[in-house]
Amino acid sequence: MKIFYTKDFHGHWPVGSSAIVVAEDRRQARKLLDEQLKEIGLYENNEGEKVNFEELTTEKACAIIINDGDY
Repeated sequence: MKIFYTKDFHGHWPVGSSAIVVAEDRRQARKLLDEQLKEIGLYENNEGEKVNFEELTTEKACAIIINDGDY
């Protein structure tokens, strides 16, 4: 499995939103993200929108700030 992160979707408020997804590939990551967005009522706001997934490596220690609240 691979670990992906994205901050390219619309949330409940007009500030940053982000997600971590564990999936086999980016296609499955999008499917899983869409399923979660449906569960919380945000799918319609994101349907058809392009979402970029960045793959995280587990080969070395790192920290990635996804959303620092600066909007």
